[in-house]
Amino acid sequence: MDQALAAIVGAGVGSIGATFAAVWAGRQSKWQTKTQMRGQHLQWRRESRRTAFADVIRACGDLQHLCKETVAATLETPRDDEAVAQHMAAVEQRWAVLQTARIVAVLEAPALEETLAALEGSHGEMVNQVRNVVRSNTRWGEAATAGGVASASTGHFVDKAQKELNNYEGAT
Repeated sequence: MDQALAAIVGAGVGSIGATFAAVWAGRQSKWQTKTQMRGQHLQWRRESRRTAFADVIRACGDLQHLCKETVAATLETPRDDEAVAQHMAAVEQRWAVLQTARIVAVLEAPALEETLAALEGSHGEMVNQVRNVVRSNTRWGEAATAGGVASASTGHFVDKAQKELNNYEGAT
């Protein structure tokens, strides 16, 4: 009877130990999976933000380049109104691309909304000055100044975007 009781008690203790070990391993596995999923989610968020920010920066650069080309075409002698109209159409199209890219970037990083609004405002002023140059064939200096302000606001956005991308704790 003592051996049978010892065997039963031993089996009971063994099964309790095995159950505890299984529960512990399951919890560890669940924790590890959650940690891995969180890391993957943060990486995905960072990549989607990076793509949105790159689209804004690319649109800004393209818009600035097209504005310079449009002003140069406007000031050429003799002036080719068809070429100027084509340049201006390209400026308007790129302006729309920048506005769309800004909206996507705000959705990805609401903390940058104010910076992105300033960026859009400075580029909008540059586009308006280019429109004035095209209409009046003068005041190109104001367009150049607006281009400088737009370029500076792009640089400011790049700094803020880089800080946002490097802020892993703030990523959700």
